[in-house]
This record gives sequence, C-alpha cells and structure tokens, in this order.
Amino acid sequence: MDHKYFAYGSNLIIERITERLGKVKFLGTTLMENWCLRFNKLGKDGSGKCNIIESEGEFVYGVLYQISLRQKEKLDAFETGYKTICLQIPNVGKCVSYTAIEIADDSVYAPYDWYRELVLIGANRYGFPPTYIAMLEKQKIVEDPDGTRRTKNLKILKP
Repeated sequence: MDHKYFAYGSNLIIERITERLGKVKFLGTTLMENWCLRFNKLGKDGSGKCNIIESEGEFVYGVLYQISLRQKEKLDAFETGYKTICLQIPNVGKCVSYTAIEIADDSVYAPYDWYRELVLIGANRYGFPPTYIAMLEKQKIVEDPDGTRRTKNLKILKP
C-alpha cells in the first residue's frame, strides 16, 4: 500500500529523498495548520534537526511524496529518533510524517550550516512564502566541524 508522506526538513529536496529511497512521486506542496517547525531534535551527529510539533495558530510548509510501503520502511530506518505520525491535511487526506520522540528547547541544539542550507534550498525551490523562508534564515546555525560530512551532504545537489 502506498503512503502520502509529508516532508518538512532536509527531505524537502527531491535529491535527498531519492538518494535514500529511490524514485518517489512528487505530489506537490502543502501547508499544515496548527503545527510548527523547530530544530529541537538531537541528531546522531550532535546537531539540531527539524521537527514538527502541534502549536495552535502556527503552520508548517512541506512537500508531499507518494512512497511505497517498502520505501516507508527504508525511511523509518533513516528517521531514527522520530516516530511516525498520521496527519489529516485538508484537500489532501491522510499522510504520514515524523515527529521527534525526545525534544529539547530550541536553543539547545543548533543545526549544522549544511543542514539548514538543505532545508532553505527546498523552501526556496518550492516557493514557500518569504516570511517562512526568513524564519528559516534566522535559525541559529553552527559550522560542522567534520568537513567530509558537510561535503557528502551537499554533494547530492551537484549533477
């Protein structure tokens, strides 16, 4: 059974998701009301990663992909520290996404520069509103001390 998957972080970029899962079907962009984006999930590399949490009056922009059950299982393996959630998005229907199992205050974990860059590239590519992009740009970042990891993660953007 196929799933609609709501991506909001580094998986916004089709190159990232296809590197992980193989070919997926892009379904479009969407807005999730009463949820917000935070960088409050601790990644395996010690940096902050994107997370969504319920928050009245806020919103998260994302993209929708159609993925197979097998691809969902592969994605679960990449998304360690997250749990699958079911979302009901108006005019879209039921979607799966991920939220962090454990979170911290936003000021505790800053994302690496390359990670925020991937999220920003996706947001710009899909025409998310300027205010949303400005929010992402204001996110405090730290330079990744591992240059090899930075190069590897940004390499997906090069043809």
